[in-house]
Amino acid sequence: MVSKRTKNMRSLRRKAIEKLGGKCVRCGYSDDIRALTFDHKDGRGHIEREGINPSAYLRKLYQQIIAGERDDIQLLCANCNQIKAIEKREFEKEEVIVRG
Repeated sequence: MVSKRTKNMRSLRRKAIEKLGGKCVRCGYSDDIRALTFDHKDGRGHIEREGINPSAYLRKLYQQIIAGERDDIQLLCANCNQIKAIEKREFEKEEVIVRG
């Protein structure tokens, strides 16, 4: 049995996906919404999410997308999101220089 909270989150996610066009902006994939991701165009989503409860963050993000308040988010399929992250080196950690 799916909880009311889960149903509400799924509904918000579907609406946010529809608001962003319902398909990957790179390749057009739209077969299964489970494979669609919300991508921060500047690749700095990890900074925005830092220290925030994941469910609360997603709820707020979905609501902002639905309200048209987020032009920094795009819809990518999981494959295109991974490719973008590699191409833009989004996963590389900043180099730390230790001087002694």
